Amino acid sequence: VFGSRPWVWQQWACLKLENALRFQDGHGHDFMLFDVKKYVADLWDMWLNHPSNTEFKQIFQDDRVGDVGRSELLDHIMKPFELIDEMKNGEGDWDFSEDGDISVYTYLSFLGSGWVVASA
Repeated sequence: VFGSRPWVWQQWACLKLENALRFQDGHGHDFMLFDVKKYVADLWDMWLNHPSNTEFKQIFQDDRVGDVGRSELLDHIMKPFELIDEMKNGEGDWDFSEDGDISVYTYLSFLGSGWVVASA
């Protein structure tokens, strides 16, 4: 029904978010302080209401799609951003506070870095 546009938007929003975030304590866009959900919701509203997107907006707001269809689409395309928020807040599977094996080098392994760290 919606085509590929929402998924392209999701990729664009991921890139915009990546560009906006910082890993810098005290910075206004520090990962831990940044309101990811609000930022992405604002991007969605801006995209949905853009004049070049009128056709998609008509489909999105069509009665045949209904509240359930709109909600399902938003649940799917907002999922990566909800996961980022869960990671930031240490919720669910992302709570590493009691894990003694997490170190500064864990971040590199998440990124797929090829660094090898010798253990003494």
